[in-house]
Amino acid sequence: ERQLLMSVSLFDSFSVGQASMMLDLSPESEKIAELLGKNAFTPYNPGEGVFHMHRILRDFLRSRFEKSPRPFQIQTYARAGRASESAGDLFQATKFYLETGDYESILAMPFTTQFFYNFPERSVIDLFERLVEECPDEVLLIRPISLIIFGQQFFRDRRAGAFSRVVSLLQKLIGTPGRLAGEELWRVRGEFSLLMSFPRFNDIAGMSEYHRRAYSDLERLS
Repeated sequence: ERQLLMSVSLFDSFSVGQASMMLDLSPESEKIAELLGKNAFTPYNPGEGVFHMHRILRDFLRSRFEKSPRPFQIQTYARAGRASESAGDLFQATKFYLETGDYESILAMPFTTQFFYNFPERSVIDLFERLVEECPDEVLLIRPISLIIFGQQFFRDRRAGAFSRVVSLLQKLIGTPGRLAGEELWRVRGEFSLLMSFPRFNDIAGMSEYHRRAYSDLERLS
C-alpha cells in the first residue's frame, strides 16, 4: 500500500488501470480499487472515473519520493510515463519520460499541432525545448516529422535557440545522401520548406520560394 500510494502521488488524478501499471500488477486491479476506495485520502470521482489524492497527502508523498533512491525514482517515472501514455495524456507522459531520459518513447508518441494548441501554457514548450537540448542528435532524427512540429512551436513561441537547433538537424538529415528516400524524403523536405518559410514573413518573394519548394515535394504524395 505504501508503494502504491507513493507511486500514484505523481499524478494529479489516476484511474485503477494506471494505478495497476504503477505496480506492474494488472491482474490485481480489483484489489487495488478496493484498497484505494477504503482510503479517505483518495476519493473516487465516478463521473470522471478517476481517483484524486488529497493534496496534503500528495505533497507529503512527493517530498518523500524526492528523497527515495534514484533507481526507484527512475523505475517509478518509467511506469508513470507508460501509464500516462496509455491514458492518452501525452503531456504527462513527456514529463515522466524526460526524467528517465527515455527520449525515444517521447518521439514515438503521436504529437500534432493541435496537441500544442490544447496546452497554451508555456510550460509545454519548456518540456520540448528541454527535449531537443538533452536528446542526442541521432535519436532526434529518427522522427523528423515530429521534429518539424516541434520547430513550428519553437518559432511561434520565439524560442530562437531551440528553433535553430531543429533547423540545423533537419538540414543535416536532408543533406545526407541515403538517409531519406522516396515518399519519406518528399514529405520531410516539403514540410521542412514550409517550416523555413515562417521566418521570411516579411519577405514575400522568399516565402513564396519556399512554398513552391514545399508544393513541388508534397504534391508527389497525392
